[in-house]
Amino acid sequence: MKWVFICGAHSVGKTTLWNYLGKHLLIENQSPALLSEVAREILTADKIVDGFEDDDAMFQSLNYNILKAQHAKLEKARHSKATDTLFISDRGPLDPICYLQMFAKIDGIKNAMELEHVNTMIKMLQDANEALVFVIKPHKPFLEYDRVRINSTFEELLEYDQIMRQLMTDLNISFVYIEKTDLHLRAKLVAENMKSRWPKLAVKCFDQIL
Repeated sequence: MKWVFICGAHSVGKTTLWNYLGKHLLIENQSPALLSEVAREILTADKIVDGFEDDDAMFQSLNYNILKAQHAKLEKARHSKATDTLFISDRGPLDPICYLQMFAKIDGIKNAMELEHVNTMIKMLQDANEALVFVIKPHKPFLEYDRVRINSTFEELLEYDQIMRQLMTDLNISFVYIEKTDLHLRAKLVAENMKSRWPKLAVKCFDQIL
């Protein structure tokens, strides 16, 4: 079982790339299995909008819930598909950790990192044979507020980006940094890295990605 995680700050084009890959890749002659963003699902379902990051207790609870739901989604996926399935996930387990580091008190991230299910997901990300992680660089023209995600300045997106890359480095999680802005070139980079990481995996692409 293989996992591709499309990570990074909000408003960088993760979901756009995730959707594009779902439509233009064939893995072993099948479309990849797509895992949607957990945080957006929870924020939308609970109708949480505007300034939730300013309430420290609420923000910590929200991100702990996201971590728990992320783990549950990954475990459900692991047990519901064939062992040769490739999943592409919109965001990954470290995203809530990065938000805790940015906006919550120090014990927020410390307590989260001690949770068993968080450590299970970190071990998944550390396994280069199983997981391939991408981090998308923020670009100012992509910045928009949709009343679901945190309303941030571009400087805050850059700070988040730095926190995520440093956290991955500290945890010995290898990742590919996507600096390109063109969607086609982003998808091509993902496909090329998949073929390089897993040479025995049959990756075919539509729309001249490769």
